[in-house]
Amino acid sequence: MTARHPHRRRDDTVDLELRDRAYYVTGGSRGIGAAVTRLLLAEGAFVAVCGRGGADLDALRAALPADQRGRLLAHKLDVTDAAALSEAVTETATRFGRLDGVVANAGAGAFGSALDTAWPWSRRPPDPPHRYPPARAPRLQAEAL
Repeated sequence: MTARHPHRRRDDTVDLELRDRAYYVTGGSRGIGAAVTRLLLAEGAFVAVCGRGGADLDALRAALPADQRGRLLAHKLDVTDAAALSEAVTETATRFGRLDGVVANAGAGAFGSALDTAWPWSRRPPDPPHRYPPARAPRLQAEAL
């Protein structure tokens, strides 16, 4: 079996062979997610994005070249809403006729020591909630973890 390698274009850029493929980018309305979205669209892919901010999604669409806007599908939703996300992914696969990949870019986090971070640190706790047992806390503090 031979490995597939990207092809060089005449302008010496690399063709990533993404034309006509379909991707879903969570958190795709700004930052890294928007950059990934723009790259995929520039490569000729169909892209669905989701984000919590409708204004950010509108700004992303408005900033795209006209020929790329028709290949973008935007969903205003929060990825912690499993039903809304499932519906959006189903709509994406139906509209594009396929779904080749997902860029799981949306997320949340907490900064600081696990022992000093109040629970819940996100809008929704993981299922099941993960916490350090109280008996373990003194050892963690002693080890400065």
